[in-house]
Amino acid sequence: AVTSLQLTAAMSSIANGGRLMRPYIVKEIRDQAGNAVKKNQPEMLRRVLSEETSREVKRVLEDVVSEKGTAEKAAITGFRVAGKTGTSQKIDEKTGRYSHEKYVSIFVGFVPVEDPEMVILVAIDEPKGATYGGLVAGPVFSEIGKWALSNMHVQPDLQVASSDNVQEATANDPPGQSNVVRRPIIEEAADMESAAGIPDFSGQTIRQVLKKGKSLGLDVSVDGTGTAVMQSPEAGTPLEGITSINVTFKPAV
Repeated sequence: AVTSLQLTAAMSSIANGGRLMRPYIVKEIRDQAGNAVKKNQPEMLRRVLSEETSREVKRVLEDVVSEKGTAEKAAITGFRVAGKTGTSQKIDEKTGRYSHEKYVSIFVGFVPVEDPEMVILVAIDEPKGATYGGLVAGPVFSEIGKWALSNMHVQPDLQVASSDNVQEATANDPPGQSNVVRRPIIEEAADMESAAGIPDFSGQTIRQVLKKGKSLGLDVSVDGTGTAVMQSPEAGTPLEGITSINVTFKPAV
C-alpha cells in the first residue's frame, strides 16, 4: 500500500533530522543552448519528527545493521549505516489471500549515519529461496552503497573501519581467546612492515588497504572500487614523514 518513493521519503525524513523534503527526480532542465530553464531545489514540506526523536530512531535503525540486528549484511566497511528491513507477503490473485510463496523483500537505509549523503531503497520482487529483506536486499544495499560512496568521494571513517576489523578478528578467535591476546602479534607485524617502507597494495580490497594503512598510521584516500591498481607514494617508499597515501581501485575484469 506504500510506493517505494513514499517509503524512501519517509526514511529520508529520519536522516534529515525529522524534516520531510519534497522529492524530485529531475534536478535541472536546459534548452538547446545549454541554458537552465528550470531548476529544482531542496524544499522542506514540514517537520514530522523532533530532532530528539529523530536521533533516537537513528540509534535504533543503526542497531538493525549490526551483528545483533536483522540486516548485518547491509553493513558497509568504514561507514555507519542505519536502516530497516521489510518482508511482505503478496496477495494471491486466485484466492484473494496472502500468498505463502510470493513476497516482496526490502531494505531501506541511509549512510553515513552522522552526516547522511544518501538514502537507498532496494526492493526484490518475488525473490527465490530466502525471502527475508535483510538476507536478500541487504547485500545489494551494501554493494550499491560502496560504489556510490566511492564515486561521490565520501571518505570512510577510519575509526569505524578499525572497529570493523577488530570485530572480525574477535569473531575468528578460537574459543576462549580474545583479540586482547592477538593485539601484540598485530602490532609486531605492523612494526616489521614499517621498517620495510610503504607496502605494495596491488590486488588488495578497500577493507584490506584501510586495515593495513591504519596499522601504519596512514590516512588512506580511496578512489574507485574493486581491488587496488595504483598508489601514491609508491610501494617501498620510506614511511618517515609520510602521513597519507592515495590508492586507486578498479573492478576485476
